[in-house]
Amino acid sequence: MAIRTSSARDVEALLLQLRSPVVIERDAAIARLRIAGARARDRILALVADTSTVSDVRVAALKVIEALDDPAARRAAITAAADPDVSVAMAALHVLRPWLARDEDTSALECVTGLVADETRPADVRRAALEALSELPAHLTQPLVQSVAAQLAPNPPLDDAATAVEWLAHHEEAPLGVLHDLLSQARERQRDAREDVQRGAWLALRASAHAVLARRGSRIALYDARDMFEQAQSPLPLDLLVAMRTIGDLSCLEALARAWEAIAEDVWWRDQVRDAAIAIVAREKATGRHAAVKRVRSKWPGFLE
Repeated sequence: MAIRTSSARDVEALLLQLRSPVVIERDAAIARLRIAGARARDRILALVADTSTVSDVRVAALKVIEALDDPAARRAAITAAADPDVSVAMAALHVLRPWLARDEDTSALECVTGLVADETRPADVRRAALEALSELPAHLTQPLVQSVAAQLAPNPPLDDAATAVEWLAHHEEAPLGVLHDLLSQARERQRDAREDVQRGAWLALRASAHAVLARRGSRIALYDARDMFEQAQSPLPLDLLVAMRTIGDLSCLEALARAWEAIAEDVWWRDQVRDAAIAIVAREKATGRHAAVKRVRSKWPGFLE
């Protein structure tokens, strides 16, 4: 069935629904107002600009204009990006992102870079603006990104491992340098812990961080994961096996073989370690003639079979 363009009466009803305190009703209104397009444009833009309207409704209106390929939407979002309400400013940034690379007068780009550099703005807004710039060619944004990224990097809490794990779950997109520092500090905490429970908790944090880095395709701390297998005397968290399967390279084969040999009593875990090593060999397209493969097969017969 063809979608009928909304009448003025329909638009009024949807605008009323957009003010609903029920999230699912607002979301339904957003979807239908996007379909309404030009018929709803002026009313939605007025809603975005009305600072007396509650922030949830203005955010919903900004979500509607994300679908508008209209300079008026860009202008409204530029104004909203300066709003003191964090949720409104961040919703405005979502509207501006597609305009950054195609805005002829560079007004969207100037707005977003201005947010990044403005030390008076909330850190969440500045980080969102910095992330928006990541879609542009590096030579255009690298100086600004490098000068501001470290300043905006969220600091993980390291009072205890459980708190740090929770922080990591909500900050998987933190700068790679921050994640690397988290790993380094967790490694020190694990080394200095006096009780097995504490050491195990810091070990689990390190494993979680390696899984996050692997999902992002980063080998920045692969040496640490390799060392953990090298020194393993008991089965390691499965996150480490996932990381090895994803980003491990041929330099990891001997460490995996050592862990496989050292933990002979856990057959299932040994099989997972061997499977990870075989996956690395396959991904790296290494044949039996490769020096690393020959060396491992010679020292640990059966490991790569």
